[in-house]
Amino acid sequence: MRNRVAVYSLILLVMFSLMHCTPKKSSSSTDIDQLYALQYDNTYKDSLAKELFPSVVKALALSNTAYNRKIIDSTLRQLR
Repeated sequence: MRNRVAVYSLILLVMFSLMHCTPKKSSSSTDIDQLYALQYDNTYKDSLAKELFPSVVKALALSNTAYNRKIIDSTLRQLR
């Protein structure tokens, strides 16, 4: 009787040890920025998109010069 208990205990110990040591199978890491980001409703997002649309179109049409980069960077800051 004691031998059976010892064998079962040993089997359970080995099983739990192997299950605990297996690596996580998560395919993606947690996006911390998204986790703590404010979640806005669609109406708010749409109003921002409409408000920033002209400056985005202007920034997309500019060439890559030093002066234009300032305009492009300010547009990107507004989008963030």
